[in-house]
Amino acid sequence: GAWTYQHSWQSMITDNQAIRIEDNRRYIKLRLPIRQNDTWDANALFDDSDPIVIGNEPIDYYKNWQSQITQMNESVDIAGQNYNEVTTVSLADYENNIELRRVEEKYAIGIGLIYRKIEVLDTQCFDACANESWNEKAESGHIYIQHIIN
Repeated sequence: GAWTYQHSWQSMITDNQAIRIEDNRRYIKLRLPIRQNDTWDANALFDDSDPIVIGNEPIDYYKNWQSQITQMNESVDIAGQNYNEVTTVSLADYENNIELRRVEEKYAIGIGLIYRKIEVLDTQCFDACANESWNEKAESGHIYIQHIIN
């Protein structure tokens, strides 16, 4: 079939920050030098209060995002391949009765991004869904997993 445009990304290092531009949004992916438990606002370079539309539903996508280095120099297996000296960044780890915002990225030395999982889910189901997982009770949002193949 014919190719169609999907997304454009660009990466750069400036002012001791690793910046990635995804669809015209400038994210501060890492602050340099990398230090365990460092925190920063990855979304400081754009208005993160604008809702994102997923499946015709507007979602407060970036609500309560706060980036933090959670692991350094770990060994990680992804798709049958072992990567050493991996740094894990939590971009969001927030949950209440009606919202889940959990985002994690893993970066390998000499390679870059090797894994990303985004869980942005909303529900209006409270008591009746109290014992259900987010996969079961979510009414809008998405789960997106991306990983290196080889």
